[in-house]
Amino acid sequence: MALYRKGSDGLELLTDQEEATVRAELVADGSSGPVLTMDNGLEIAMSDSESNAVRAEWAIESALMDPIFTKEASKITGIEILGVMCSATKADQMGLTAVGLDYSMTTAGGGTFGSTKFEFANGNTLVITADNFATIYNLWVPFRRSFFAP
Repeated sequence: MALYRKGSDGLELLTDQEEATVRAELVADGSSGPVLTMDNGLEIAMSDSESNAVRAEWAIESALMDPIFTKEASKITGIEILGVMCSATKADQMGLTAVGLDYSMTTAGGGTFGSTKFEFANGNTLVITADNFATIYNLWVPFRRSFFAP
């Protein structure tokens, strides 16, 4: 297969001599070296730093097209509630369930719910009070549930 390199006007075919030199260098050091093989089999000669940058970009693009990655990223990014991006991970659910149980038990017994500073998995914090409890739960619970819709 022919070997190409990035040129000012796109991909340029290496001469037979240039290709032989690049391939000899690959054999000499036993690495994949500066040749990047595309999914369609096209081989492109480039510097190691260019090759690493392209491989990293492809990995990111590939991950972003993966529905599982996108779903998990959305859980971490979260939903904006009262000006705070609130993630919706399993750990967040367990924590907010505990806060919800505390709220329910306290108010059912006629008590006053004390404010709770909750730290989400994405590192953001939100103070949950008796006044904002319903707002938070009415926004957060459907968002979390949306990850499990059939």
